[in-house]
Amino acid sequence: DSVIATVVSNLDIIEECMKQYSEESFIQAEACGILAYLVSSSSSSTMSTLSNNTGVRASILQSGCIEAVVQAQMKHRGDVRLQHYALWFHSGLLRDASSPGADAFGAGLPVLDTLAAGRIVPMAATEE
Repeated sequence: DSVIATVVSNLDIIEECMKQYSEESFIQAEACGILAYLVSSSSSSTMSTLSNNTGVRASILQSGCIEAVVQAQMKHRGDVRLQHYALWFHSGLLRDASSPGADAFGAGLPVLDTLAAGRIVPMAATEE
């Protein structure tokens, strides 16, 4: 519990690492994996309680982590591990942990806003 709380209180460090090491797909994948774990609505009652009661999702929505994940996906399109973690992260944000199986558009709108605003890595900067 305290480890998750510590990570959530330091989301800015994850975001900054993703920005500073944007060319390193391994670091990007690890960051996406950490973020995915934080928002996942696993069957663990501890994780579900933390997701709902301590504002894990709210903290992530207020950080720049969604944009960082989308940029990592665009820059490292061929990295299957990174894409897996990124999709796990997005699905965790979209899922409403209080009612399993239901998607909460309130959590998904920042993802859509980021994509619609075009705040992504330009096509010329992506890997083949």
